Order: sequence, then structure tokens, then C-alpha cells
Amino acid sequence: MPPAAAAAYAWQAHDALFAPLDGSGGMRYGIISVDEPRSGLRPDDEQLAVLAAVGDHAGLAIEGAHRVAALQGALARQRALMVSSLDCVIAMDERGRVLEFNPAAEQTFGFASEEVVGRELADLIVPAEQREGHRQGLSNAAHGNEWSILGKRVETTAVHADGTRLPVELALTRVHVSDDMTSVIYAFVRDISERRRGEEQLTFMAYHDPLTGLANRTLAKQQLDHALSRARRYGGAAALMFLDLDDFKLVNDRLGHAIGDRLLASVGERLREALRESDVLARQGGDEFLVVLADLKGDPVRAAENVSTKLIETLSIPFVVSGHELRISASVGIAVFPEDGADTEALLRHADLAMYRAKAAGGGGQRASTRPSQAGGGSAGISGWLRRRAVRR
Repeated sequence: MPPAAAAAYAWQAHDALFAPLDGSGGMRYGIISVDEPRSGLRPDDEQLAVLAAVGDHAGLAIEGAHRVAALQGALARQRALMVSSLDCVIAMDERGRVLEFNPAAEQTFGFASEEVVGRELADLIVPAEQREGHRQGLSNAAHGNEWSILGKRVETTAVHADGTRLPVELALTRVHVSDDMTSVIYAFVRDISERRRGEEQLTFMAYHDPLTGLANRTLAKQQLDHALSRARRYGGAAALMFLDLDDFKLVNDRLGHAIGDRLLASVGERLREALRESDVLARQGGDEFLVVLADLKGDPVRAAENVSTKLIETLSIPFVVSGHELRISASVGIAVFPEDGADTEALLRHADLAMYRAKAAGGGGQRASTRPSQAGGGSAGISGWLRRRAVRR
């Protein structure tokens, strides 16, 4: 190289030859600098191009290392979340084969992770009658179509390894894992058995008597409403019976309320055994019970009186409670739809009044609202019994 040319390529004090280390997104990670060549000459254009290429590759390599580190961190966090999650986390591919099955899922469904990975989830925890819909939903999601439960929170039923079923809350989400839109479906599942039991207990308490376990007045009225609706629709009949134990206050006064409560529970059991499965037995409160008879055929008054006679007779058998032999009787009032009223409140009122007449007549018997009052059951007798009833309560 001529001296003049060499001088042109000699390093100058202000020279600073470098190549930037840029990532694909424009992120600059640093530079490669050349400032002390052994030859004493500046790099030529070809060498500078190589330097720039090295810078490009180095920048992408650094960026790749950062991405790998970030991915490893994300995977570690994901693994920690899956392992420590109290909810079941299940990952599956677009064909429904299990990819991940966290410890909560193992505990909830009774399968070990190594037992299920690679197998189709539908064959493991999805009820048989729902499997076709599950597979169709996966197919829709795989082809970019709508899956109705994707991205929603729903309540459904799952199957344990031992075949028992359990109510669960389910949320499904789809994650794209590659540029070709390959997806992983994540199922987040929560066993809601305890919640369901709590809800059922609250519902039971709202509609049942805590002492006897029988229906309460609220549920009895609902059932009577339904019976009347059926009777109106099909031209049938229904009856309401109001049953009151005679002189039950004497049991509480002589033996205490604990014995009285046990007697009431025993009365409820015996009445229930004497009725049809379709009949509704409820505790009105205190020593009073309601019976709803639906879908009566023939003469509804006679049918209700026959049931009433059976109940009175079954209660006449002595009860043995905590070593005490107790004899009780009952008075029953009967109201029949449609003769005694067109709605629930009317029937309740007439059945209650009919029971008053039975009480005023001496107790231990029955009266139907449609039957004429007999001796001893007039208004004076009813008024006197009402006064005694008010004092007793």
C-alpha cells in the first residue's frame, strides 16, 4: 500500500470504530469497539462489514439469552403456581390429552400425575354422558370455532377415580403456544362439594322444622299451592288437614320440655309412616301439624276423613319416651278444595276452624269444614276452647 494510502488508513486520535449490539426489537444491549489494531491500520470496508455482522449476531444472541432466562423464570413461576395452587390446574392439548396435572388435581380426583399425562381427559374425569360434548368443544376450539364454555366459569359434574361424582366449578382458557396457532387448553377446577352441602343445609333449614325434620309451614304452603294448581288444571281435588295434639301442655308441665320435644319428634315419625309418600306432613309449630293430600279421587271429603281416622288411631298407641309411657290423642280439622276454598289461605283458615270444632267437641276426633257442626261443636264451645288455647300458648 502506498505511503499516502497507508496514512489514510492510519488510526487518528478521534477515531472510534464500533458496531452496535441491537436486538430485534431495537433494544440496544451494548457495542463492539475496535480501537487498538496490531497493524496500526484502520479496518477496511470489508472488515467493518464483518464487524457489523458480528455485532448483529451478538445482539441477537444476547437477546436470545435474555428471552431464555425470562422463559425459564416464567416456567419456574408457572410451576410454583401449579404446585401450590389449591385449585386443580389441568393442561391439555387440542386433542384433549393431559399435559399437566397438578397436586391439587391429584388429591381431588384420586389420580397420580404419571397415570394421566398423555391420556385423554374425557376418559378420566368427564361423566360418560358429557364426553361427546367435551370432545366436540375441543374440536371447535382447535379449528378456531366457538366453544360455549371457553372463558366462562360454570358449575358442572366431574368423576373421581373411584367412580363417585362430585360437583365442581370449572373455568377453561386457551393459550396459543406457537405461531401456527397451536393451543394448550387450561382447565381450572374447584371442588364445590362443601359449598353445595352448605347451600343444601341452609335450604333445608329454611323449609324444615329443626326439631322433627319435617317440612315447616312455609314449605307446606308451597306444596299446597302446587296441589291446588294440579287440581285446577286436571279438575281434581286436594285436602288440607290441621292436626293438634290434645293437652300436650300437660306433658311439658309434668315431665319437662326435653321429654315434650322427644315426644313431638316421635309423633312426627309415626305420622310420616302412616301417610303416603306423596302426602306432605309439616309441623306448623308447637304441637300442631299440617297434612296436604293431593290428587284425591272419588269423594275427597271421605278420602280425607279416612286418612284422618288412620292418623288418630296410630297416635292412640302409647309412646315410650325416656322410660315414660305416654298416651296422647289428637283433634283434626279438614278443609277440601274446591268446596272449602279456592286458595291456600282459605283452606288454612277453614281447616283451622274445623280443628277448633273438633277440640270444642272434646278432642280426640275430627271435623270436616264441609260437614255440619255436631253437638258440642257450636260457637260457644269454640269460643271457650279458643280462650283455653290462648292461655295454653
